[in-house]
Amino acid sequence: MTLSDDSMYEFSFSIPMYYDRGDGILIENPLWYNTRNGNIMINMRKVKVIFNKATDNERVFDFVITMMTE
Repeated sequence: MTLSDDSMYEFSFSIPMYYDRGDGILIENPLWYNTRNGNIMINMRKVKVIFNKATDNERVFDFVITMMTE
């Protein structure tokens, strides 16, 4: 997360194409394909990010999705 010159926070994240199910075997992540096709993220314009959850230093940020890249 970065703070820009105009005091706006910018947050970027990635969704893995494959994930390890715990025994070393990679499984295709169905969310990656749905995100790629826009089926999930198209309806989710806002992402809430919580840092230090359930602590005295908890901070909550709402981000608006403005760009998706593959």
